[in-house]
Amino acid sequence: MTQEELKEILEYRPDTGEFFWKVRPSNRVKLGDKAGYESGGYIFIRIKGTLHYAHRLAFLYMKSTWPSELVDHDNRVRSDNCWRNLKEVS
Repeated sequence: MTQEELKEILEYRPDTGEFFWKVRPSNRVKLGDKAGYESGGYIFIRIKGTLHYAHRLAFLYMKSTWPSELVDHDNRVRSDNCWRNLKEVS
């Protein structure tokens, strides 16, 4: 997936770390609904049948590339995907 494709599907709000649907991935989802679910402390979002970590999608959305290494949450809260809270680490 490219940044362009992601931005057609989801809106990312860097200040809150939340994603919202710009398209309807299923009949159960309305435009503008919050995307993703929490499991094991992380937020996951399924796009076209593939499950993604929201923090990795945030990197793609903001930087136009997938993170090359791991993404760390500065405050250690796995579900806090605010842009200021995320950093790429080796």
